[in-house]
Amino acid sequence: MLSSKCIVFGWRRFFFFWLLMFLVHQMSVAMFRLMGAIGRTLVIATTFGSTLVLFVVTLSGFVLAYPQVGLNPKFEFNLMKMP
Repeated sequence: MLSSKCIVFGWRRFFFFWLLMFLVHQMSVAMFRLMGAIGRTLVIATTFGSTLVLFVVTLSGFVLAYPQVGLNPKFEFNLMKMP
């Protein structure tokens, strides 16, 4: 059973998600065109593309401090052992 409150938040979330996906698509198209404009030869394009992918993967996401992670015994094997 859907309430009117659920429907109201549903369309707002849908359009926000759609806008977010559209902006991510525009960014990826712009990055692809930039790589094509800068890297005219295969060596330059490969070097620039690898560096750009490295920066995107490295800088995306978020970083948690060690005390914020918590010590859940079920997931303790995932934690890096820090001195």
